[in-house]
Amino acid sequence: MLNKNSVKQPIVLVSVVTALAMLGDSLLYSLLPLYASSLGISTFMVGVLLSANRWVRLAANSLAARTFERWNFSVIMLVVSIVTAITTGIYAFPMGMAAFLAARILWGICYSHFRLGGYLVALKTSPNRLGTAMGVIQSVSYLGSVFAVLGGGLLADHVGYSWTFAIVALLSLGAVPFVFGLDQLVTPPVAAEDKRNLQPVMKERSNGTLSLAFCYGAGFITHLVAWGMVFSSLSAVLHERVGSEMQLLGWAIGIATISGFVNAINWVSTLVVSPIAGRLCDTYGRRGPFVVSTLLQAGSLALIAVMSNTLVVILFFTVFFIVTNAQKVFLDAAVGDGAQEKGSGPVGWYNSWQDLGAAAGPVLGYGLASFVSFSEAYLGGAVLLLAIGLSTAGVTKQTRYRGRAQMG
Repeated sequence: MLNKNSVKQPIVLVSVVTALAMLGDSLLYSLLPLYASSLGISTFMVGVLLSANRWVRLAANSLAARTFERWNFSVIMLVVSIVTAITTGIYAFPMGMAAFLAARILWGICYSHFRLGGYLVALKTSPNRLGTAMGVIQSVSYLGSVFAVLGGGLLADHVGYSWTFAIVALLSLGAVPFVFGLDQLVTPPVAAEDKRNLQPVMKERSNGTLSLAFCYGAGFITHLVAWGMVFSSLSAVLHERVGSEMQLLGWAIGIATISGFVNAINWVSTLVVSPIAGRLCDTYGRRGPFVVSTLLQAGSLALIAVMSNTLVVILFFTVFFIVTNAQKVFLDAAVGDGAQEKGSGPVGWYNSWQDLGAAAGPVLGYGLASFVSFSEAYLGGAVLLLAIGLSTAGVTKQTRYRGRAQMG
């Protein structure tokens, strides 16, 4: 187990690489629903395209695990960074539905590698700092998404869809220089004597953690509702409530800018909330914070569904984003508890259940909207989140965790 200082630098580097790689994908969720008709893409196919990368990750997660076992870490990250920039370029100048779908599939494979790379680095931290490490990675990794959805919305309103994605594709290549700093940092050798000195002190976590089985189910439901249905339909919901533009203090603000701003609230909240959530669950355990965040999720989503005032809706989207980002850290940390006891296998299962939910979410959300409305779909999602939150009382698991290593 690596100490705090030896793992800090690779955590930052792998997070920055992921942040730059996620520029194009984050922007697509904001702009594709708005430009779908001009691109000749139906509402249903928007859901398919936004979920395709998640479906492919069900197979790509195991591929990523085998890849990291066989090949150099920085070489893998270099390849997926370059491929990611190419896929973003394809979004800029789509050459038919098949090419667009292929780009989404390639991105899904790349993201499986980015995500597992982050977990591999985080799992090298001491267990009593695991939540903090997960929070830092989530915070920094989504930094690029803030610039993508906020700056991208402004760019799209001024230069159009294609030029916006072309610029973002070039920016995503900025990940390449950071990749070269990873080679000697991710898997430093640990001598046998050091391993003996790093034997941990065992402490009891008073509030317990969450069982792995529960984490798999909760990861599926929360990603189905939050990261799948809500996030993919955000622009469409705002367009229903606002129209093509909104007047604010005498200024006409385009829907792409509004959508980008609201999406940016999500990513900005990640930057602030994730490290705090990590420290919170390192101190108080995983269960209590998870219950509170999930119930707040359900309540805010239900209010979004029934409210019509634009500013009120944006307010409750903000609440929803904050608690969703915190909740993800709590679940990640609980899975990390199991992974540090049982190896990296639980991480792969957890990622796959998350991806299954995130993949089904856009299809379910847009499918329901075709028959009823997004409001009814959101109410159904709120009920699922409420059920997960209330069921948590019976799934706690008292566990031991490793304290700070006793050196020499």
